[in-house]
Amino acid sequence: MENLESKDLTKLRVKQLKSILLDRGVECKGCVEKEEFIKKVQETEHLVGNDEF
Repeated sequence: MENLESKDLTKLRVKQLKSILLDRGVECKGCVEKEEFIKKVQETEHLVGNDEF
């Protein structure tokens, strides 16, 4: 699996970031800003073998 770099994540819409987290079974409680969703996606990267967006 290729690591998701923050520069790639910043190109995604919040809706896409939420979808990635949903696929991983992760909630981002309290996440409001795009940067918070990006951080959560990076923190949970180990939960999935293949990210497609």
